[in-house]
Amino acid sequence: MDASVSDADWGAIIDKAIEQAREGDATARAWLSKYLLPDKPDPFADVSSDGTTDVFTEFDDPDPQGLA
Repeated sequence: MDASVSDADWGAIIDKAIEQAREGDATARAWLSKYLLPDKPDPFADVSSDGTTDVFTEFDDPDPQGLA
């Protein structure tokens, strides 16, 4: 992080952006999304309804195309 912004200041900026995003501010939501979400989603990630993310390490069907 840039030395001109303290950890406390950065935390206050993030807190304010979260507050504004919750109030419907589209600019704050876009700004947070830019830093919190990947540019390209992981096709193997499974985001559950509880907000947790599981990453698949193996497939249920080892031969999904029936080539074996």
